[in-house]
Amino acid sequence: SVSAGLTSAAGGIGGGVTVVAGAGVATGGLVSITAGAGSAGIGGAMTLAAGAGGGSFDGGAVSITSGAAGATGASGSVTIASGTTTAGDSGAVKLASGLATSGSGGAVTISVGAADGAVGGILALAGGAGGGANAGGAVTLTSGAGGTTSGGSGAVTIASGATTSGVSGSVTVSTATPSAGTAGGITLSVGSSDSGNGGAVSVSAGLTSAAGGIGGGVTVVAGAGVATGGLVSITAGAGSAGIGGAMTLAAGAGGGSFDGGAVSITSGAAGATGASGSVTIASGTTTAGDSGAVKLASGLATSGSGGAVTISVGAADGAVGGILALAGGAGGGANAGGAVTLTSGAGGTTSGGSGAVTIASGATTSGVSGSVTVSTATPSAGTAGGITLSVGSSDSGNGGAVSVSAGLT
Repeated sequence: SVSAGLTSAAGGIGGGVTVVAGAGVATGGLVSITAGAGSAGIGGAMTLAAGAGGGSFDGGAVSITSGAAGATGASGSVTIASGTTTAGDSGAVKLASGLATSGSGGAVTISVGAADGAVGGILALAGGAGGGANAGGAVTLTSGAGGTTSGGSGAVTIASGATTSGVSGSVTVSTATPSAGTAGGITLSVGSSDSGNGGAVSVSAGLTSAAGGIGGGVTVVAGAGVATGGLVSITAGAGSAGIGGAMTLAAGAGGGSFDGGAVSITSGAAGATGASGSVTIASGTTTAGDSGAVKLASGLATSGSGGAVTISVGAADGAVGGILALAGGAGGGANAGGAVTLTSGAGGTTSGGSGAVTIASGATTSGVSGSVTVSTATPSAGTAGGITLSVGSSDSGNGGAVSVSAGLT
């Protein structure tokens, strides 16, 4: 036992204990402190603790520092590790600040030293490898829990370091590729809330203010599969007692005289003999209210021409062309079916004429061109609907003509 003297004098300082190894020209002397081994029991513990502070004074600090380097050498390393074991579990290593009953908890900081003129040091956190059929050790990064009354839990920030002229570091979250087995998934989720709004998930690419620069992109790609490719599913939240969440898919606006971004929704191309994927745009079903409307429209043009809306079926090379069907919804019970209206755009308020309406079959080079049929359905019981072909009234100029002509040969 080695102990220094105590003092009861006001302002007095207790005696210190100093252990210093001798300096050497080749290598300095070693300082080794080792607890005793337990040949048939528990090994001796080692405690390295600073003295407690009295009254309102701080407790003593503990500093473990390796030796500074010479002119060209490296500073000494610091290793804190539990001992090895042949059968049992190896000992845990715990780095924690003490409990604060009325103040704030002490911070724990792990940082790598800055490098002046070289690459900064690496900080690596890794779980232990598993042996045989056992899983590897997990790595958990969790913020502190909030208080029992109203305190929020701590935030978690994962960010690369700032830079003044170079490229800031990238952030990669990925699971490993197994040599045999299934790759692990990645889950990004917000916790449930029983009071207040649910937490948001925001994914945004970086902006740039450089002339001619292109903003960062956001890419979501499902994995390729030998049997079936992976699914990409984007679904707004349900409103259990209110309105369901909306979904907006919008391209970026153009600045100055440049165009806005395009939006493209395309199904997957077919293989050598398969069919390409279908595209469905539909409103949801309902049990009591009206189903939602589906609107396909181009935007308003304040000084230019309105954008065209084109619905076309793909051409078939060596087979029958695809069908284009426009149909109103069937009515239930004693209710009428939905109407189909084909109307051209209204003319301007000064002298512009309204748009034309053309119903024509497609052209052909050698076969018979398609027929055009205008008919009302035959009811199983009731009166068949009429057909009206009329020209609108005119209050200035001549009335519009109706022309019916058969083909010439």
